[in-house]
Amino acid sequence: MKKIPFITWLGTLALTFVIGTSSCSGTKKTASHTKNSTTEKLAANDKALLWKIAGKNLKQPSYLFGTIHMIPSDDYFMPTYVEKALEKSDKVFFEINTDDMGDMSMMTSLMDMMFMEEGTTLKDLLNEEDYKKVKSKLSDNPLMMLMGDMTDRIKPLFLSSMLEQGDMGGGSGMNPLGGGGMDMGNMKSYEMEFTTMAKAQNKPIEGLETIAFQMSMFDSISLEDQASMLVQALEGSGDESKNAIDEMVKLYTQQDVPGLYDMIVSQSEGASSDFEDKFLTLRNKNWIPLMAEAMLKETTFFAVGAGHLGGEQGVVGLLRKEGYLVTPVKK
Repeated sequence: MKKIPFITWLGTLALTFVIGTSSCSGTKKTASHTKNSTTEKLAANDKALLWKIAGKNLKQPSYLFGTIHMIPSDDYFMPTYVEKALEKSDKVFFEINTDDMGDMSMMTSLMDMMFMEEGTTLKDLLNEEDYKKVKSKLSDNPLMMLMGDMTDRIKPLFLSSMLEQGDMGGGSGMNPLGGGGMDMGNMKSYEMEFTTMAKAQNKPIEGLETIAFQMSMFDSISLEDQASMLVQALEGSGDESKNAIDEMVKLYTQQDVPGLYDMIVSQSEGASSDFEDKFLTLRNKNWIPLMAEAMLKETTFFAVGAGHLGGEQGVVGLLRKEGYLVTPVKK
């Protein structure tokens, strides 16, 4: 299968539903994912989205669930045992605190992070042919048309996210950053569903990281590389992206965490040398001490993108390295 832009799968699976990511250009990564006995033992090799965390110094178990940030309503499912795990928990953690999504003052201040500084524009980063391609695509987006020349100042990676999310659907709904294609009425978010359930049960909600931190990660990628990603996103859109999304949803509904991880490895082989490290592994490692502190106090329900669960450096593997007993829950 031809590689598709990172934004298509990682934005839907691994990062928040606020923004996506794209494939990186630059030095090709020759990553070795050879499995050995240690890796096999640590990695999440069972087909399960819900995991029970016990052992070490915990007086009570906690739970880890792998989400997909957006899924067609027809494919959405919520097993009873997952609902029971949430009911048993005292607190709920997401990648980011979903309550922050409703703080318009915060979201407005973060919008400034979308724009390039020092007068840099998209035209400065692209050749004439690619610039015309991007502008033609932007002209099909109602919000981009309203923004006019301001779109030239938006960081390319954010433009990639808007355009790719806009291509994922085909309805008239609007995603949070303005992509016009995704029919939000026909989509569900596990984070939003869990948020509704947690609030109904008066459970506090927290985040493992902030929206500002997630958005700041994009600044670790040069504007030149971001511009290349934007062009790749346009070239990789259409049926190819839709097929990849369909495959990802299929793996998710089968609760195939190993399969999802293999898909990530396959699609990331052409990425820049540290892209996967920054957007997946580093974040996984940052979460472990926060999870450990929360679990020590009370039973906690963690819901993070399923792409963070698989592999030796996934959340399951890292927790096992720390001495926790992490087991799949299937009923």
